[in-house]
Amino acid sequence: MREKSDIVNHSGTVVSIDTEKIRIIIEANSACGACAAKGLCNMGERKEKILDVYKKDGGEHGEDISGMDIKVGDKVQVGVVSYVAMKAVRIAYLYPFILLVVMFFVFGAIGLCELWQGLLSCLMVVVYAFILYILSKKNMFKHIRFFLVGKEQ
Repeated sequence: MREKSDIVNHSGTVVSIDTEKIRIIIEANSACGACAAKGLCNMGERKEKILDVYKKDGGEHGEDISGMDIKVGDKVQVGVVSYVAMKAVRIAYLYPFILLVVMFFVFGAIGLCELWQGLLSCLMVVVYAFILYILSKKNMFKHIRFFLVGKEQ
């Protein structure tokens, strides 16, 4: 059983339901500014965010929600385990930054001028982002998912 402190929760509204997933829209509010986990989800950057919660995830944190009575318009709580959220932050922000810095020094060590060091380092980050895009299309990050905590009363 997960401890409550290990889960980052958000309130949302069900906007669509299909055979595989429930689409939930989450609105950022003023409480996001005081949230200790605000860096994990970037909710402050957009007013609304759409999340997909899969009915039968089969993943480590997935819940089988196919039997729950959920309808479009219902208010629900969705969550993500904090260490899974931190993994997503590392993949999206930390690793590209490390790649940028390391490649800058590698290109400098082989004798390139600073302009080429910067340009080629940025190109490496673009290649990294493209690889992440391809992997996400192949569902390689299926373990980084939100799950349904329950309906709001």
